[in-house]
Amino acid sequence: MSYVDHELSIDEMLADPIVRTLMAYDGITEKDVRKTLAQVAEAREFGMTHSSKRMQPSLTQAWAHQSMPAIAPKTAA
Repeated sequence: MSYVDHELSIDEMLADPIVRTLMAYDGITEKDVRKTLAQVAEAREFGMTHSSKRMQPSLTQAWAHQSMPAIAPKTAA
């Protein structure tokens, strides 16, 4: 498969061995990625259903209400 011809789907991205290796190194699971994508989709949907600028929170505000720990990449020792 040529990655140059098209953008990868989420499933294709998560099946890529290089992506899997980087995720493992950073301690990120497929479940973490899918949960984050679902949260972004929900935040975007919330923004689309609230047309008033006063009622539409920024993504930063929407994410601030989530109880997700911050995950920093590991550094080489």
